[in-house]
This record gives sequence, structure tokens and C-alpha cells, in this order.
Amino acid sequence: MSRRHISLILCSQVTLLSVLALGGCSLSSVELPTLEKPSVQQAQSASQAKLTPKVTDDNLVTPQTLTVGIKMSSNIAPFVMQTDNSELCGLDVDLAYALGDALGLKVSFVEISDVGRSLGKTCDIVLNAKQNETTVAKIVGGYAESAAALFGKSTGEPLKASNLSGKRVALQKGSISELAYKRSGLTMKPIECSNLNEAFDAVQSGKADYVLCEAYAGAYMAKPLTNITCVGTLDKPVQAGIAVASKNETLQHALEQVSSTIQENGILQLIRSRWVGSRIVFSADTQIKGMPAPQTKNSESSESKDKDASNTSSAGSNAVNI
Repeated sequence: MSRRHISLILCSQVTLLSVLALGGCSLSSVELPTLEKPSVQQAQSASQAKLTPKVTDDNLVTPQTLTVGIKMSSNIAPFVMQTDNSELCGLDVDLAYALGDALGLKVSFVEISDVGRSLGKTCDIVLNAKQNETTVAKIVGGYAESAAALFGKSTGEPLKASNLSGKRVALQKGSISELAYKRSGLTMKPIECSNLNEAFDAVQSGKADYVLCEAYAGAYMAKPLTNITCVGTLDKPVQAGIAVASKNETLQHALEQVSSTIQENGILQLIRSRWVGSRIVFSADTQIKGMPAPQTKNSESSESKDKDASNTSSAGSNAVNI
């Protein structure tokens, strides 16, 4: 089965997860849906029709609705994707519905280009956001991590930078991860690939030892593979969460509460497991030991370096064919 087919199956299987998240059911009590039963959109509409809002309309862009800003130009698998029917699916989509259900709100999505200019105007929240993206937002409910990560066959021992010398690493040409490699000071043998599917195929076929890519994109690709996993990150992972306008303290407080709730009741773990599996964890402990000091060009300004370093999942960084 190709990864394209695997990806589309994951998108379609989100129906069960969404029903679980929206209905608060346990796996043991759920009857699997058949073709005659409602679609995920119908299930969501039915569930949301019974919601009792926990946030007043004066704290929302649209009454009784949690409007989620989506940066389609810079989002990558597994956070936000589109099926062949142009329907949204992914970790962030599932999370948005879980948050909306917990807040007693309907959920809608709008495409945005800038976090700061959109919050409180065209959307209420932006998912997969980092604190340094804007000065007018507060990040709450951290649920993901961003880092340049190496994926390959694990030996079971912590990976050291000295062990990587001369190893072949598959990289997506022109990606932020390729730039991270060039700045890393590592002396590996780069193999340029057009997308992550090609990069992971290179490792599977033995043409490369590792793939270097954005952590969650790699975890998504490695999930159906039994012999490929994350063996370490080049840098310390940066926390990503939910961006909400700094002045909207009411919504901030409500999101903090429901984020804790879906983490404690297991819904967040269900969502994460669906898209990236449960065997991969990114933290300060996953950073490769003995990494050399980052290499930079004198011509780069500090502003451009900071922008690139914080943009590990920007447009074109790690394309996945679905």
C-alpha cells in the first residue's frame, strides 16, 4: 500500500476519532459506523446542535462559534491537510473540534496569512502557533513540538553527533530542514529529494541512512513503518500551542481549562496517536548529544536567522504527497 493511500485512509478514519472526541465515548462502548450511518460532518453537526456555550458571544468573532485560523500555505502533514474532496483533516482539525465541543461551541475554519492580523478579527484562535510568531497573541495549551528531527533505524542507544559523520541523510531540496542541516555543523552526505515520500523511500531501500525533516511530519510518515523511528533532534524542540489574542483574557482562560480537560481525559492522546503514533516523544532529552555549534553566514542578519529558526514548518518545508 502506498503512503498516498495510507494518508487518505488516515483522513477517512478521523470519523471515528471525531465521534469519540465529540461524544466523549470510550472505545469499548462505540459501535463502528457503517456506510449507512451519518458522515463525520453530520455527526459533528448533530453533536454541536446540543452544545451549551461556555464563552459569551462578545469574546468570539462569530456568535456561538469557535473560528479557527488555518495557514494553508504553511501547514504540513499531519497538522492540516486536504483530501481529494477538499475536506480538511489532520491533527489540528481533530483538536479544533475537541476544543469546540469542550467549549460548547460550533467550529468553523478560515484561511489566514498572518496570525497577529487575524486574531480577534477573522478568527478566534490559530493552532500550531509558537510564541515568537507574533507579539499580540498568547500561546496556551501546548500540544505539539517543533524541531528538525532525524528518522532512521534505531539501535536502541542514544545517538551522538560523532556517530553521524559520513552517514547518508535524505533531505527535501529547498526545505527549512535542509537549511537546518547546513547550519548544524554535521558532516553527513546529503541526498536531495523532491519530497518526504521520496526521502523515506530512500531509507527504506537502503539508499540513505536517515531522513532529516520537521519532527511531526516525520512522525506522521514513520507511523505505519515498523523499522523507522525518530533517533534524535538537531535542536531542542520548541513548544507549539493555541494562539489567542492577548487582550481576550476570557477566551484565554477558557482555552486553558478545556486544554487541560482534553489532556486529562485522554482525548488529546487519542488525537496525537491517530496522526503521529504513541511511540515517539519529542523533548529536550531527544536532542542529539554533542551537536557542534551552529554554522551561520556573516551576511545573514540576526532578524533573518531568528525568522528561519522559528519557521521549521513553513511553506514548502517538508512536503508529503497525499
